Amino acid sequence: MSKKSLEEYLMISQKNIKNKNSIDCLKANLLLKGTCHITNDNLFLSREQWKTLKHEISLLEYKKISIGDTKEPLSFWVSRVKLPKDENIKNKIIFDIIDSTQCRQLFSLITGINHFFIDRCQCHFYEEGDFISIHRDKDSCEEYEYVLSFYFDGDYKGGEFVVHLPNGEKDVYVPRSGEILISTCEYLHEVKTVKSGKRNVLHAFIQPMKIDFEDSHKGFV
Repeated sequence: MSKKSLEEYLMISQKNIKNKNSIDCLKANLLLKGTCHITNDNLFLSREQWKTLKHEISLLEYKKISIGDTKEPLSFWVSRVKLPKDENIKNKIIFDIIDSTQCRQLFSLITGINHFFIDRCQCHFYEEGDFISIHRDKDSCEEYEYVLSFYFDGDYKGGEFVVHLPNGEKDVYVPRSGEILISTCEYLHEVKTVKSGKRNVLHAFIQPMKIDFEDSHKGFV
């Protein structure tokens, strides 16, 4: 689908589909904007699962950092649930929820990627003055395709997630508690300085599996 056709499709979808969490609308936004915003009236995770996630991330041990993987300046507290290329999972309750059937199906339906794994999982906690400067996730790991982000605290000001599109435009997202973003690792992005309150988000970095063409077509004539 051409970019013009995609833009027209997205406009029609947004006019005709009342539910912005519809798969078609989310797919169109991801393809056109590099990010889709799943609002808190979604049914992809139960309230109990959100409650469990919020409780578990409050129990994690956090470390304040000031330099990112691509040497970008930043300031926030981080807790590593799963490190890259490491099978050890520090909190299995958190990991099992974000790697659950519901989340995997949601991700597959929106991205079209059926075979993938979570290579890195970490929770970010921001206080007043914290931020992340402009960077690109693929510069830290070329194999990453998307980031699945779960948002919790919604009482902060500032802290906007800003995506820098290839055409020079910027899209600004302010997700609240119980909302999800799926973002491409291709685009530059940043988190603006938190002016007040607390911002808490759990990130899962998605890496597609390398499946041999013949293996993926076994059983087909």
